[in-house]
Amino acid sequence: MRIVKRMLAATLSLLVLMMNAAWAEVPFLMHSGDWDLDGTPVEVLLKADVDTHMPFDEERLEMLTPITDILSMQLITGPDEGLVTVSMDEDELITLQYRGNSVQLSSMPDVTYTAQADPMSMLLGEDVSAEGGYEMLGLAREGETLLTDGQAMLAKIPQAMADYGKKSKNTTSISGYGRAAYIMDYTFSLKQAEVFQEILLSNTPDGWLHDIISGLVFSGKQSIRIHFSADDVMLRMEYNGSCGPEGELRTVKLIYKMRHDADMDKDYIELTSPAKKGKDKNNLTFERTVQTNKKGARVIEGSFKYTVVKQSVTSVWNGAFGLNNAYSSDADVINGEVTIEKKLNGADKYDTVTLAPKLTICGTQEHPVITGTMEITEKYAGRTTEHAFVSIDLKSAEPLSWTERPTTVDLAAMEDQGLAKVREEVSASIATALVRPLIVKLGKDAQWFFRDLPEEAIQAIIDSAASAVQ
Repeated sequence: MRIVKRMLAATLSLLVLMMNAAWAEVPFLMHSGDWDLDGTPVEVLLKADVDTHMPFDEERLEMLTPITDILSMQLITGPDEGLVTVSMDEDELITLQYRGNSVQLSSMPDVTYTAQADPMSMLLGEDVSAEGGYEMLGLAREGETLLTDGQAMLAKIPQAMADYGKKSKNTTSISGYGRAAYIMDYTFSLKQAEVFQEILLSNTPDGWLHDIISGLVFSGKQSIRIHFSADDVMLRMEYNGSCGPEGELRTVKLIYKMRHDADMDKDYIELTSPAKKGKDKNNLTFERTVQTNKKGARVIEGSFKYTVVKQSVTSVWNGAFGLNNAYSSDADVINGEVTIEKKLNGADKYDTVTLAPKLTICGTQEHPVITGTMEITEKYAGRTTEHAFVSIDLKSAEPLSWTERPTTVDLAAMEDQGLAKVREEVSASIATALVRPLIVKLGKDAQWFFRDLPEEAIQAIIDSAASAVQ
């Protein structure tokens, strides 16, 4: 489950990374760049080949291989509905289906479970949402909008702040981004800090960036300096000022360099925000470039580092990515590597996830097709703890049917003890639905379940499982 969860989060993250570059002057996705798959029902078939799974040694993994060879997972998602089915060859073992705030399990055939928010995670006792998958990778799903919303806001600044601007000639060369011809300085005094915030908010699209700005207190002088080319194209923006959540003012410096033309799409962000009092800080560097290489393929490359110090406890996220798109008129053909590493809450060693996709995206927005593999490597302190190849087969799906059941259980209305009991019952039913057919299918080859058991006990379990399945 963990490796599949990470794979799903990884696929989502990669698609977000690629889609965010789709609307640039130099888009990364060529065939599918203008797709909007929100609301399109899709079906995904997954199979995993695991060769490292700590803490198990090679002998233990050899016992797991016969199981993973015959198991597959099918996911279907649509507008506010979906299902997950685990199959053994062609036989369905367990299906979990949700619609709105309701969940049904094939192993509990008479019950529908409900909850006001995320009933699946509530029923299973762990976060199985897409957001939970992002968190496992150290990412925030909402981050996909920060750059695009920031660009939209920045494009409106010259007109919105015209009354506060001063123009001066400047021919500074901004390496890798172009040559400036003049500078615009927009300055707001201590008494105008609230006006500065109001202008930012009124020109920022609704979303996470807007929510961040609305939650800040701006104090003292605020200034924005923008370098423009001779053609009035923005090359570099720098913000300096004091702001932060109520009671947590920071000295903030934000630099954003940009180049968006027919040859290259390039962004660089540098943020420093030391606290006015104490040692807290949130520092970020991020860069990304999209261009065409000598072989005619689209390439997206970049890196980031995010450091948070809160009450003398440090957390660090690092990342690097390089993806190629050897596209044709019919498909995007993606390969490359993405690495994310993190040290959280004062840890001294990195947890690392490396994703190496080999994906082909074809079809249409109404009938998308994504096939290929994702290689996933996890490390701790440089030592490999997880390694797997996951095959991916995605296509459009038909809307799901839903059958009402005689009993409804409201999980949100239950006390902790009652909820724990329901989870135990559900967990046991899932384990039974999975393990019994596997034992019958594999017989004595199901060593994963039989390790260290005497021969007579193994045979008794096989006979019992066969009788129960029949």
